[in-house]
Amino acid sequence: MANYKTPGVYIEEISTLPASVAPVATAVPAFIGYTEKTIVDNVTIDPSTDRVPVRITSMLDFIDHFGGPFKEYFSVDVSDPAAGETDATLSVSEIGSSQTPYSLYYQVKMFYANGGGNCYVVSVGNYATIDETDATTIAADIDAISIDDAALNDGLTVCEEIDEITILTIPEAISVVDADRKTLYDNMLVQCNKLQDRFAVMDVEADPASTVFADGTSFRNDNVGADYLKYGAAYYPSMETLIEYAFDETKVRISDTTTGTNAAIWNDKFLVSINTGLELDGVTEIPGDGVDRYVDTMLYNRIKQELQKYKVTLYP
Repeated sequence: MANYKTPGVYIEEISTLPASVAPVATAVPAFIGYTEKTIVDNVTIDPSTDRVPVRITSMLDFIDHFGGPFKEYFSVDVSDPAAGETDATLSVSEIGSSQTPYSLYYQVKMFYANGGGNCYVVSVGNYATIDETDATTIAADIDAISIDDAALNDGLTVCEEIDEITILTIPEAISVVDADRKTLYDNMLVQCNKLQDRFAVMDVEADPASTVFADGTSFRNDNVGADYLKYGAAYYPSMETLIEYAFDETKVRISDTTTGTNAAIWNDKFLVSINTGLELDGVTEIPGDGVDRYVDTMLYNRIKQELQKYKVTLYP
């Protein structure tokens, strides 16, 4: 009811019908890519053959349905202190030429960290399995991981079934070759034009050795066609986040070449061993453990700090 300030006769029209236009969410993205697992209606499915758009309302909801991030592989070299120093010298590096191309988890995490609401996720496959029985082949197995553009395209196709979707995004498309990325981006625009109710967000590859103009020209010439461009937007440049890459302490391999007391005791062990300790007579005993163990908490914390310097770079 209006708040009238002066006496008088007023007419109010009261509608007996519901509003003709119901309010709906206008920013409901669909994320298409690879996940750790896929659970739909409490049943685990194979996303490589059964692609289903799943409505997600929170990051916890995503983890329940699709699991966590791919755990990257790292190695640590521990050597004698530099001249004038007392702490061992550390060198941390990823195993393989770079981190894996699996970025969907981090994209969804950023979406919710920035106030995101409902979204849809279409998993097109589970993470690759790395054979850890032979440490010498892990790097090659990681470098062999690839993103299947045909699978991403299939995931895009099933998004047509969901009217609520208003934004299309395929974060891992940035990892396929130009020709395949162009097909994906063009198909996103075709779907937007066909349905008239959604918008495509396409990532532009940022070449560190290139210029902004050259990156833009490459995108325009090689990554997108000339049709339906009013239904899309290009995102550039990539974004460096404060999100740390996930890793498993039981798989961070240590190379220890130190000399002196307890020389090279961590060699060919894993990060978790430095925290839980090694059985060495007469050194530090973990309460209730019943055996003597050597635990180097300082070294463990220093390695963790070095690992935490590896931050995720995203193409939102």
